[in-house]
Amino acid sequence: NIVRVRNINVVEKPDNYTRIGLKKLNDKVDINLKVGQTYNEPGYEVSNKNLNDKVRVIGNVDTSTKGSYTLIYSVVDLNGVTVNALRTVDVE
Repeated sequence: NIVRVRNINVVEKPDNYTRIGLKKLNDKVDINLKVGQTYNEPGYEVSNKNLNDKVRVIGNVDTSTKGSYTLIYSVVDLNGVTVNALRTVDVE
């Protein structure tokens, strides 16, 4: 028998941790497109404006192929806390 052990460190976020707010399109964070439509990134805002240019957007949207695509917006704040926000883009 193989025993696998996973150690998980839980770090409490400070009260003033950074937040990422996703801008909405048609009053929704998640987006629905038809195959062939162009995806235009609505954008995001970081509560700490000094970190706006440090946000990484991970993922791609292929509007030529039906599917559900997840974009991850990620930044490490000044406390060393990684903050993520998710957007789903459905191509139908």
